[in-house]
Amino acid sequence: MTRDFELFGDGYTVWVNASDGSSIARFGRMGIDVHTSATAQADGAVQCLACTHGQTDLADWRRFQELLIEHYGIIVDDSYIPRYLIK
Repeated sequence: MTRDFELFGDGYTVWVNASDGSSIARFGRMGIDVHTSATAQADGAVQCLACTHGQTDLADWRRFQELLIEHYGIIVDDSYIPRYLIK
């Protein structure tokens, strides 16, 4: 599990970077990407853990949060929720 990570968002997209600097997750209007780190990939791990390619909604946001807990133990609270999901 990743203990050191960087989490940031701009109100529309959320990114999570591993301690090795690689992007391990992204949530945006047109999909979710949850990947293994570049270090893990260099050691033979598959790249994609969970990826979608379509317009996202609140259920997708909840799934993104669950995936980061499941794969990395990272909690992404709702302070990062993209503006377009807030009704």
